[in-house]
Amino acid sequence: MFRQGYIYRLCPTAEWQVISSGKYFPWSEVDDQDGFFHLSAPNQVLETAKKYYADHHDLTAVGCPEEAPSALLKWEPSRNGLLFPHIYGDVRIDWFDHALLLRRHEDTYTPLKGH
Repeated sequence: MFRQGYIYRLCPTAEWQVISSGKYFPWSEVDDQDGFFHLSAPNQVLETAKKYYADHHDLTAVGCPEEAPSALLKWEPSRNGLLFPHIYGDVRIDWFDHALLLRRHEDTYTPLKGH
C-alpha cells in the first residue's frame, strides 16, 4: 500500500489529473498561509484524508521518495505532536513516481489501486 521511505500528498483525483501534466505541484491556500507544502508520512495518509478531505469521495495519494526533495524537506511537529514532512520551496511533479486511489466509505478511506 503506502511505501516506507516515501512522503505523500493528497488531492482530489480530478485535481491530480490536471496537476500531473504540469512541471510543478501548485501550493494550496493552506500551504500559502503556513509557508510550506504539506505532506504526510505513509502512516499518516489515511488520518489526514479523514481530517481534511471528508467531503471528497475520491482522493489520490501521490508518493515521492524522501530523498528527492531532501534539501527542501523538513520534518516538523504538527497534529498531536507528530512529525510531518514539509517542503519549503518549489515541488516538482517528476519527484512523484506513483499514485494510489483512495475511496471514501462511511468515515474512512480505503486504498483501491495504484496508477
